[in-house]
Amino acid sequence: MKVRLFFWLMTASILISACSPSTSAPRTNTPSNLPAQATSANAPGTPTAMPSSPVPELPTLTPTPDATPTASFTPTPSGPLATIVSNATTCMYGPDFGYQVVDTLNSGQVAQIMGRDDNTSWLQIQDPNNTRVSCWVPSVSVTTTGDIPGVQVVMPPMGTITKVSVNAFAKSNTCPGSNRIHFTATVTTTSWAIVDYDWLIKGPVNTTVPGGRAVFKTGGANGLAGNFQGRLPCGAYKVTLRITNPITISVTRTLSIP
Repeated sequence: MKVRLFFWLMTASILISACSPSTSAPRTNTPSNLPAQATSANAPGTPTAMPSSPVPELPTLTPTPDATPTASFTPTPSGPLATIVSNATTCMYGPDFGYQVVDTLNSGQVAQIMGRDDNTSWLQIQDPNNTRVSCWVPSVSVTTTGDIPGVQVVMPPMGTITKVSVNAFAKSNTCPGSNRIHFTATVTTTSWAIVDYDWLIKGPVNTTVPGGRAVFKTGGANGLAGNFQGRLPCGAYKVTLRITNPITISVTRTLSIP
């Protein structure tokens, strides 16, 4: 009887132990050599984040300072100098008041002397208002410094013709016979000039009278002259002065024999 009761008690004890839940969770060993990111599990349904690409570091640019503008300056004339002594001094294209005016200068302006005429009564200067051109002033309008006699003599610009007049007459009135025609001309120029010319006679007889080249040393009125002698029939004649240099111009005078 006692043996049977002990057997049942032992069986009940085993059954109670088998049905009771364990109070301690089994211990899981985590490998120590896994990479760090493998130890964290993602939640179900959450996409795995990709590692972001590194942002390249841009170089640091050092701003270049703006270039400092170069200050403009007017060069100081060197060599022989001319100082204007009065206001409204005209600087001419050539060494004469017959030339055109290039500029008007004022008292105190200083200019470099570029040349002079043969008697130093006019000076060629660099225009202080426009140094790219030169012009001429009378010596009496300036004071000078430097070696003026050593300044080169400059040939002034050649002038042009502004007016031409012609006169002609017959020396004798014998008709028919040997007659002589005398003709003259007055040529007005702005300055010295080289004039090339000839004469042309038209009428009952046509002929050309050689002229040549005249050098006018100064401007103003200068004279030309010519003659023709030969047997000329009676009638009306036209005497023409033909100029081919420095300009082309023809001026005619009419006469009659007898």
